[in-house]
Amino acid sequence: EERLAQEELLTREAEAAAKKAEEEHLQRKMVEAALIAEEEGVQRELIQAARKAEEQCLACEAEEAAKMAEEERLGRVAAGIAEEKCAQRELIEAARKAKDERLAREA
Repeated sequence: EERLAQEELLTREAEAAAKKAEEEHLQRKMVEAALIAEEEGVQRELIQAARKAEEQCLACEAEEAAKMAEEERLGRVAAGIAEEKCAQRELIEAARKAKDERLAREA
């Protein structure tokens, strides 16, 4: 009877140890799952931050390209105006010269 009681006690202790080991195993699995979820969350945040930075960079590049195009257009306009003024001066000089020559012939 004592031997039977001792075997029963050992069986209960073994069952308790197995249950404890299973609980610890499950806890480790839960911790691992939490860590994986956290890492995936961090990765998603990093990817989102990278995408946002890339979008901002593209927006800056587009803005800079637009500024450069506007500056180039303004430069062409300014060059056109300068060319026009130069042509006007040349016409005025030619007209003066022609007037001077006409006056010289009449005199």
